[in-house]
Amino acid sequence: MEKHEIFYAICSIFNEGEVVVSKDIVCKVIDAARHTFPEFVICTGRYDSDKKTHVLYVDNFKDAK
Repeated sequence: MEKHEIFYAICSIFNEGEVVVSKDIVCKVIDAARHTFPEFVICTGRYDSDKKTHVLYVDNFKDAK
């Protein structure tokens, strides 16, 4: 199941420029996104301690896309 979550997160980063992921897979998503889209600058946004999720976004989304 984790592989599917990472795949969908990568798709959202490419299409939307941001994604909300659980804290358990945030590092894997960042690594996969940097490998898949080296021109994207992946950044971490806010952390929701209640839901235990991170917001990841592409800092240069409009320029890199």
